[in-house]
Amino acid sequence: MNEEMIDVVDENDKVIDVKPRSEIKNKAILHRGAHTFVLNSKKEIFVHQRASKKKDEPLLWAMFTGGFVSSGEEYEEAALRELEEEIGIKADRLEFIGDYRYKVETDDWFGKLYRYVSDEEIRLQEEEIEQGFFIPLEELGKFVQEHEMKDSDLFTYKKFKDMIK
Repeated sequence: MNEEMIDVVDENDKVIDVKPRSEIKNKAILHRGAHTFVLNSKKEIFVHQRASKKKDEPLLWAMFTGGFVSSGEEYEEAALRELEEEIGIKADRLEFIGDYRYKVETDDWFGKLYRYVSDEEIRLQEEEIEQGFFIPLEELGKFVQEHEMKDSDLFTYKKFKDMIK
């Protein structure tokens, strides 16, 4: 199977190169990521635990679906693809929430955060997610404090917590 190719971007988020996903990860090369939080009509947010088989951050908790933006893909396209791949929701459009930059020693990417409101059935992808469920939005802060969260999700939550509603 061919390895996923990822656009390398400059400090202005302009594509300057294309590299294999493994090289992007191993060298923390600046790239793009897209993430979505899912709410239902009862004002609950979907949270999930990463699969134990995941190479990066297994069994940590997350509140966003998402990941790398593939080469040639737009941010929203990637967010829609990941939403379907991870939890089985096929959406046409997402609500844009905001832009951010996640930069740590081992990772560096420009991100876009989206919201999707749906009462559709969640179908977990076993390779990605161990377990998942909806919690009331007002309990999200407590959930984040009481569970070991994926680092980038915690960063994004802190940046956008007033807009996660």
